[in-house]
Amino acid sequence: MYCMKRLLVIISAFLIAMIISCNEDEVVELKYPNQILAGQADSIGIFYTDKEPNDTLTISYPDKGDSVFIDMNKDGTDDFQLMSDGFQSAGTQVSNHKIIPLGENEIVVYQDALKRKLAYNILPGETIDANSSWINEPCYLYGYSYNMYSGPVNWGLFGGSEGKFIGVKIIVNGNELYGWIRVKALDWKLILFDYAGTVGYK
Repeated sequence: MYCMKRLLVIISAFLIAMIISCNEDEVVELKYPNQILAGQADSIGIFYTDKEPNDTLTISYPDKGDSVFIDMNKDGTDDFQLMSDGFQSAGTQVSNHKIIPLGENEIVVYQDALKRKLAYNILPGETIDANSSWINEPCYLYGYSYNMYSGPVNWGLFGGSEGKFIGVKIIVNGNELYGWIRVKALDWKLILFDYAGTVGYK
């Protein structure tokens, strides 16, 4: 009888160990949304960040700019840098606002007649996915210059009184995650309102 009880205890311990081992070895495969809509913030597989108070980048002279880094999915790795800079000389003032992708990350781009790479202004509700036009290079958001002889000139698609959406893509463990960043650009300021991106979910 004693031997039988001991055998049962050994078999039970073995089965429990096997069950624990199987659970530890089980790999949960995450699902990833294959698109996001500009302004979409509340859905499964969407990570949203509201910058409240808003981050404001300010250009002051002489030659003093500002920048802020964005970690789209809060994994401890910065994905994009917003940068504002400019310069002033006799009779001339220039300011530039741009977004810089870090690592392999990319931006939805538009190229103007002067071959300048501009971040594309994504309309609210517009789809951001693999079919968007992507680039892994810095892109202008908005630029302004004033010359005492020729007057003011501006370029880029993000000037104005309303927040506009930048389409972005980050690469995480070989997965393409899509997102948006909402900013407003003025001649000497760039305001970051909020951003959101797709993330893996079970």
